[in-house]
Amino acid sequence: MNCEPFWKFNSKGAALIDEGKLVKFLSDIGYASYYHTANLTVEPTYIFKEKWIIEPIIPIRIHTETINAIEKGIIDEQVLPIELRQDVIAKLISSKTLTKKEVLASLPVLDKPIITDMVNIGRFFYNNGILTVTGDIISLTDSGITDGYVWRSRLINRMFTPCPLEELDNAEYTRFLKNISGSKVEGRFQHNPDRFKSLMSLIGYMLHSYKDCSNPRSLILMDASLSDEPCGRTGKGLLVKGLDKLHKVSIQDGKTFDTKNRFRFSDVDADVDIVHIDDVPNDFNFELFFSLITEGITIEAKYANKYFIPFEKSPKIVISTNYTVKGNGSSHEARKYEYELSNYYSEKFTPRDEFGHLLFTDWSTTDWMHFDNLAMQCVKYYLKNGVYIPASKDVDYKKFVSSTSRDFAEWIESKTLEINTRYFKSELYADYSQFCEGQPEIKNNEMNKYLRSYAQYKGLKFKDDHIGNRRYVEFS
Repeated sequence: MNCEPFWKFNSKGAALIDEGKLVKFLSDIGYASYYHTANLTVEPTYIFKEKWIIEPIIPIRIHTETINAIEKGIIDEQVLPIELRQDVIAKLISSKTLTKKEVLASLPVLDKPIITDMVNIGRFFYNNGILTVTGDIISLTDSGITDGYVWRSRLINRMFTPCPLEELDNAEYTRFLKNISGSKVEGRFQHNPDRFKSLMSLIGYMLHSYKDCSNPRSLILMDASLSDEPCGRTGKGLLVKGLDKLHKVSIQDGKTFDTKNRFRFSDVDADVDIVHIDDVPNDFNFELFFSLITEGITIEAKYANKYFIPFEKSPKIVISTNYTVKGNGSSHEARKYEYELSNYYSEKFTPRDEFGHLLFTDWSTTDWMHFDNLAMQCVKYYLKNGVYIPASKDVDYKKFVSSTSRDFAEWIESKTLEINTRYFKSELYADYSQFCEGQPEIKNNEMNKYLRSYAQYKGLKFKDDHIGNRRYVEFS
């Protein structure tokens, strides 16, 4: 390329760098800055653009890739002769000019918007065109992008080929979704149309990158087991892996995730669509994620800019667990969709055992065609109907047990508590203590919390009052 020299040599033959002209050169070869908010006082994300495709890039990569480009002769020999090339490179390396904040802060701001999903429209970028999904249609066009930029990570390196809906009924991924959404009836798993529709709507929700500030929700995936023992291997990971085949997913280890570590999201790039907190433990504190779900995400990595991605541009959150995520009340419920995966699959019987090969890894072109069509049907269903969550007594019971204890749940369910009847707490506690063989896990003064949880589980009003010095509770 022909560019204005950003270097010169002094009388002693030493190379000097003109930082203003270097910024112009960096801009010409594709570097820019991108601000996630209108507030230009915060740190930007640095971007590399190639036509209408962009990707986030950290300063050290700007340094190394610019040096590599100069070494390979990106600048015409008439402008920078070969015999001087190494002198200019050596000066750039020794001065660390390419990573200086003052230089990078002067990069021009991205000149067009980044194309994202709209409230009623989802867009997917396949090799053979742009797939537009609404609540009514799925249409493929081969028109190019002229009005904005698309993250490189949003490009799907496959051809999209429409197929008849009836062909999807027996497709491998359809069978997998039907299995993990099925129900056990008289000891046998059966297809559950209600739970299958629910799962489709949730997949559509996660694949539609638009975020509604009036309804900020994470997705919580858990096992359909009433046992205290964790099950696992039910297909949660494969379900999220399916999302990753269409959107960029950042996986965080839920067991070691430290909310106090300011670098906890250091590997979450600006183009990440979904953050998966994988396999969180029994004592996971969901409340610590409230601001992440409703406000946005702060990204801080060592030796890189710290920046904030606001809610509308931030990734959606999926949390997977072998337990129940604890927490009751409107604040918790308003921030999550919960879905139980059936125990069709387990450590002893995996999808590989059923299908004879690994999902995704060993797929044919036809399998991928079915997967893409089914995924787009999920988005279409979601845009038409919203998220559908059928009532689940098992989920409600698991929440109740999680907020109290297995012993307490068994004890109170064995009793016949009448509505609008006073029960003295000392008598209830004595009865519970006897049920626990004199070793209840709570003290008398902690009984109130458990009784209140029981009322919430049953949808009852809870009254705590006293007659003289004797306290009683009443359900209504």
